Amino acid sequence: MFNFACLSNGQIPDTGIKWITGFIIFIGILSVILAAYLQIRSIKRSSNQELMERIEDEKEKVKREVNIDVTLQQMRESIDRMSDSINSLRADTMTQICNLVAKVDKHDREIIILEESIKTAHNKINEHKALDHHGKERKE
Repeated sequence: MFNFACLSNGQIPDTGIKWITGFIIFIGILSVILAAYLQIRSIKRSSNQELMERIEDEKEKVKREVNIDVTLQQMRESIDRMSDSINSLRADTMTQICNLVAKVDKHDREIIILEESIKTAHNKINEHKALDHHGKERKE
């Protein structure tokens, strides 16, 4: 170890000074390396934490977008079903209207035929009255 006999004249020998100087330099370099290592670890940890926060934010954003997409898809499907229902109702209504128009046309033709029959019957009654009674009422 250290020989105290070397201090007889009150001075530290050169080898001791060199050894202490080297040890102090070693400690300084070691402390710089340790500080750099700890700083890099801290930066890496904060960088990882920021990265994890950004990843979580992106996950939430993607979840919201997926929810929005699902909701929009459901709305599209609902609108498509409503459109199909409306088209079906429109087709049914048009069919019913066409049937009603056909029935009205049929009734119009029947009314016209009936009116012609009534006119013919009135004409025959009038002719019959004119021939039989000469326009006079018959007495019984």
